Amino acid sequence: MDYVAAAKAILSFIGGFENILSISHCSTRLRFRLIDESKVNDEQIKSITGVHGIVRRGSQYQVVIGPEVNNVYDLLKKNVINDNYYQERNNISESGNKSGREDNSVSESILEWNNIQEKESIQEEKSKISIRVDSPISGIVKPLGVVNDPAFASEVLGKGIAILPEDGKVYAPFDGTVISIFSTLHAICLLSDQGMEMLIHIGLNTVRLNGQYFTAYVKTSDKVKKGELMLEFDLYRIKEIGYDTVIPIIITNSDHYKEMNLFINQKISKGDKIMEIIYDNETDNL
Repeated sequence: MDYVAAAKAILSFIGGFENILSISHCSTRLRFRLIDESKVNDEQIKSITGVHGIVRRGSQYQVVIGPEVNNVYDLLKKNVINDNYYQERNNISESGNKSGREDNSVSESILEWNNIQEKESIQEEKSKISIRVDSPISGIVKPLGVVNDPAFASEVLGKGIAILPEDGKVYAPFDGTVISIFSTLHAICLLSDQGMEMLIHIGLNTVRLNGQYFTAYVKTSDKVKKGELMLEFDLYRIKEIGYDTVIPIIITNSDHYKEMNLFINQKISKGDKIMEIIYDNETDNL
């Protein structure tokens, strides 16, 4: 991925730095607060190499890039965007126009931002919405804490469940996009059309197999439909040569949701419900 080209293209199609109130990022997304979202060209942004989709949530505009997002963010913040512009605007908003010049565009931006904040406060009382999360594989659902790997068991990567698989087929649990698939085919990251990010990790230490016993039917940036076969692996052979075949399923942006209900200690088939995610309509920044 050409980070410089991506950063410049995103900046151009988002309306330029003069349209940005603030920018931040999470593990996979750029998060913008914009002055005027009508200036954004969604289709052009989605066509940029390395961009996997966009999400609009409340007053936040998010560009999904994947694990390499920090490289694009650093360029936007340090190289492409003029930091002096941000500093000048912050100085004006905090202590008035120190230079003695009037800057109506900045003042209007600050007023617009205050209006957005007031609207968001009013919306906080809106009813909760739930998202059903279905299983990508058949097997027995277990708590994530039983996984013999602290990165998963401690939930440092996000909340989720583990499945002891009964076969070697992994299906798309929802309509969405493949953010990334490891070259060793043992793990896949997905983004649902509703903005949920999921990591499906097949077995422990199976990266050492270097793709042996795995077959992929999708690739990075592919669109997938719920129930579509994405991966196959030889469960018997992998288990026979001594690997733990437990499959952690992690919602990697789970910290952005109000509540998660996990349906554990049950035998399930692919497509059965394994989680329910709760969020407040238009107030959670997914």
